[in-house]
Amino acid sequence: MPLSTREREIAMLIGPGLTNKQIAARMNISIKTVETYLGRIFKKLGVKSRAQVVFLLSFPVSEFPAPGEECGPTPRRPATVRSPSSGGHPPGSG
Repeated sequence: MPLSTREREIAMLIGPGLTNKQIAARMNISIKTVETYLGRIFKKLGVKSRAQVVFLLSFPVSEFPAPGEECGPTPRRPATVRSPSSGGHPPGSG
C-alpha cells in the first residue's frame, strides 16, 4: 500500500535527522500525531526503524521490497576462490 501524501511528507523529514518534536513543530501537528503517522509508515513499508525508512525512500517506489521481504541491500554471494590451474606457472612467477 503506498504512503499517503502526509505520510510521505513526514517520512521525508526523517532523512535530515529531525526528531518527532521537530517534525511536529515544522508541520504544526502534535508529537502524538507524528508518532501515529510513523507507526503507519513503518507498517506500510514493513520496516522497524527510521534508518530503514530513509533507506527505502532513496529508491523509486517500484523497487520497494514486497511486504515480508528483508529491507536492505541484497546479500551478495561469497567470492569464489579459484585454485591455480595445473601445469602452469605458480602464482607470482612470471
